[in-house]
Amino acid sequence: MTYDFKRLSGPDFEEVVHDLLQVVWKIELEIFAGGRDGGIDLRRKDGSGLTIVQCKNYEGSGFSNLKNKMRDELRKVQRNAPDRYVLVSSVDFSLGQKDELFHLLVPWVKTPHDIFGKKELTALLEANGEVVRRHHKLWLTSVAVMEQILLGAEQVQTFAEIDRMRRKLDVYVETDALSRAVRILEEHQVVVVSGEPGIGKSTLADMIMLDHLANGFQPAVIRSSLSEGRRMAANGKPTIFYFDDFLGQTYLGDRPDFLGKREDADLVDFIEWVRNSAVHRFVLTTREHVLREGLARSERFRHARLADDRCLVTLSDFNRTQRARILYNHLEFSKLSVAYKQEMLRDDFFLEVIDFKRFNPRVISWLSSYDQIKAVPVEGYQQHVRDLMENPLEIWRHAFDRELSQAARDILVALYSFTYRAYLYDLERCFNTLHAASIRTLNSRTTTGAFRSGMKELDGSFITVDDEGEVRFINPSIADFIATVLRDDPNLILNLVDAAVLFNQVSMLIEGAKENGPLVSVMDRLKDNPAAIVAAFERLLDAPRVRWSNEKDGRVGRYVDMSAVDRSVRLLNLKEVFPDLVAVTAKSITIVAEKVEERQIEMNETFSLLKSAWISKRAWSDVSEVVAAVREGLRHARTEDWLTILDLREVMGDDLERQFPDIQQQFSEYLAHGLSHEISECDSVERASDLHYSLEWLQDRHNVNLRYELEQVKERQADLEQQDSSRYRDDTSEEFFGSWTDGEPVVSDGEIRSMFGGLLG
Repeated sequence: MTYDFKRLSGPDFEEVVHDLLQVVWKIELEIFAGGRDGGIDLRRKDGSGLTIVQCKNYEGSGFSNLKNKMRDELRKVQRNAPDRYVLVSSVDFSLGQKDELFHLLVPWVKTPHDIFGKKELTALLEANGEVVRRHHKLWLTSVAVMEQILLGAEQVQTFAEIDRMRRKLDVYVETDALSRAVRILEEHQVVVVSGEPGIGKSTLADMIMLDHLANGFQPAVIRSSLSEGRRMAANGKPTIFYFDDFLGQTYLGDRPDFLGKREDADLVDFIEWVRNSAVHRFVLTTREHVLREGLARSERFRHARLADDRCLVTLSDFNRTQRARILYNHLEFSKLSVAYKQEMLRDDFFLEVIDFKRFNPRVISWLSSYDQIKAVPVEGYQQHVRDLMENPLEIWRHAFDRELSQAARDILVALYSFTYRAYLYDLERCFNTLHAASIRTLNSRTTTGAFRSGMKELDGSFITVDDEGEVRFINPSIADFIATVLRDDPNLILNLVDAAVLFNQVSMLIEGAKENGPLVSVMDRLKDNPAAIVAAFERLLDAPRVRWSNEKDGRVGRYVDMSAVDRSVRLLNLKEVFPDLVAVTAKSITIVAEKVEERQIEMNETFSLLKSAWISKRAWSDVSEVVAAVREGLRHARTEDWLTILDLREVMGDDLERQFPDIQQQFSEYLAHGLSHEISECDSVERASDLHYSLEWLQDRHNVNLRYELEQVKERQADLEQQDSSRYRDDTSEEFFGSWTDGEPVVSDGEIRSMFGGLLG
């Protein structure tokens, strides 16, 4: 196997050599920080004398540079006067080159065998696989492993995602969070990586993904639909599923329909399917506060033990050594000029960065990127870094204010109003109205093709556009920053309300302006303009919920807006804030009632509306049309419907029977006749599993004896699984994670100075 040592920083390389020689020589070696180390990287001092090991990762620099460097090292070697001197380098020596180094370093090097080049180093690593597996970056950057990873990525059309992951390897520094996440994944087959913005959740998930790929798993990156994940695993191969930011980017309100529809149930079903598969794994990421709110709002999530699958990444996971290594690696592999690096070194500024109370890997990535700081003068670099560390959202302000066109800025503001995602068609329509308002305010002119040119400016730096035309912020912190733009200029909120093309846009702007929301300071401006709110909701009340497109596999529909029920719930809850919404609220409720009567809406979908109306006693009469439609529809109710209707007892108590007088009789008829028919209709393992889950919940929550029915469903599920058995392999892959280091000892200022002393070579 060939290893790409160029992907290792100086300290990374020294650690590999340290661990390797300890195993090969069967002794303990002291390790010191790189840089101005006095000619000592590793040391052994015992009865046999002093042994010094010098590590030089010069792959790509060539033999001549290494030889010149070793001439400079001779004075240090003479001063230390070791009994044995060993040189370990990643340069691929010829026999003559090794002899040159030997004659240069005599008498301290006793034999040419104490000069290790790339061939010798590779051979030792091949013979000691446990050392390779212990060093995550070394293992994943081996040529054979990367070829296997990229081949697998091509097979499932996720090459771009995997390539994005592997580009993080150069700067990656392992922390205790990795071992925790791996342990959870091995025990539960599912791990939810959570934490604050920029703490490294996605990077941690990426490393887990790459390691699985290197061990024969195929990747399945889920962007929105869980069904696409099942399709990608239909060949039966062990699959590692990855769902980044699965609950939304900024706050749960980004996806108000996520917990209102069946998406939480679908996710729980998918998780259980992965757990029962024995061969698959599932990695999810989310912000911690969003996960907490999701657990509070979804009993399905709590029932699925999602909290037990959680791996929380916090700043405490980065000890001082690891912070130093993160900064060092980013700087070493960056394209920053020497002048900027010298500024980082001046007056030990790097120590200030490492010890900053809000140390954040995302900010470290930004301050070491030449493209992001090239407009900052070298003499202002230190202050710029301080400003970024103090307020990470300022990362985006300089580019937003000074480098982007008005069209590009308007695209970002428009995209924010969609919160979770936007399709190009919807984004462009919103942009056109918003940009026209901006041009009028600025008293300037637009340009032909403003949307297209603005998208070109932003693509890859602020936004990403996938093959399906879905546009997202490239980084969640951009959405946080745009919220500050809207807070600074509340007039933009009204422009967005006028420009909205989806009901959800207006709804979520108002939600964001509520207490604890990111736009709380603009609520007064919205309240002062009720006519604009009413006009927008009336205009968008019938906006399509699904966007249809013709694709190679046929006509495909994707959810882009709130359901009719969710729109009614939102309007009902907003009436107290905006009394002028009475008429449009009544119209929306009539639409829901008609859809229930026509069975275009399942009764269980009305639960959130009925619950909200009952809690607000004055609103129950507002939903009388829906109540009447549900009463009539109970004779057609299925398990999910009954589970939902009976759950109303939690808020209605004995009033449930008064509002639905025939409910007990109809429920008995369902148990006697409807349920057996529903069991016989199960035509897939997923449907049988879903029904079993619902019946268990019905039995537990409403004290109904359904043991016989549950056995029937189990038998049905077993029959279906046997039919599908040829599609899935039962083999389990061998253990795919080696031992992980438990962190490093905390280092002193002097040792960190020594490490950074090698930054300029």
